[in-house]
Amino acid sequence: MASSVPRTLRVVVLPTLHNKSVFHPRFLTPMPNKFEKAAIIGAYVLRKWRYAVSDIFAYHWHAFGSTALQQPHGLAGRVYRWASLATTRRASGEYLLKMIPLQTEKIEFVYPPSSDVGAIKQHLNSHMQASDKHLVSLFLWSLVFPLDFYIAKFFVVAANLLFVYNSFRVVSSFRAVMGARVLKRLVEEGSVEFVPSRDVENDVLEIVNRSGGVVDTVAGDLSDDVVEECERKWRCVELARTYRRARFQYWLHGGKD
Repeated sequence: MASSVPRTLRVVVLPTLHNKSVFHPRFLTPMPNKFEKAAIIGAYVLRKWRYAVSDIFAYHWHAFGSTALQQPHGLAGRVYRWASLATTRRASGEYLLKMIPLQTEKIEFVYPPSSDVGAIKQHLNSHMQASDKHLVSLFLWSLVFPLDFYIAKFFVVAANLLFVYNSFRVVSSFRAVMGARVLKRLVEEGSVEFVPSRDVENDVLEIVNRSGGVVDTVAGDLSDDVVEECERKWRCVELARTYRRARFQYWLHGGKD
């Protein structure tokens, strides 16, 4: 028998630089069957492995950057910014949309009451309006996929890295396209809610007071240790990684999505 309770995706919304918001969807509660539970666990393990590898490179790269930016107009500072601009995608919208499963029947955006809900809605709307670019990305990456596969299989061993990256881009673009369609449908059906949560705000302030972390209310930014503690307290998997990634994008690209 189908449940009368809609399958609800809860999205944590936190402020960041340039009056932007970080949207972090939690995992949708799985149906009581082994396949869906195994799929969610498998996806988490795969992402955990992938991001653990990228975190190693990111740690050393940003350690270099923290030193280089002490003289931002020096050679090291210029190299850091140029290389970061060349390798950092403006993909905050993709991060949100690809985490919206097809089975979602309702979405709740949970945010601190002190945040400007109008700005949150405007930011979300900009992601929806720009969702067509994911369809273009899907087409382009799918177009070169056979060539990447051929080169990786028969000619150059190192080309396997490009093939793997191409595979990730095809899958991510497809998930973002489908997630955007689900979000638009739920908006039209009135199944999207914006929920101010005093608990979220109180937890953030409590963690700041206890840990000595920073909340920059002018720039709208939270320090890493505050977000990491929120992730642990809320059991919100990968919240800190999503926040750091989006914040770095907005810092680097001047608030552009």
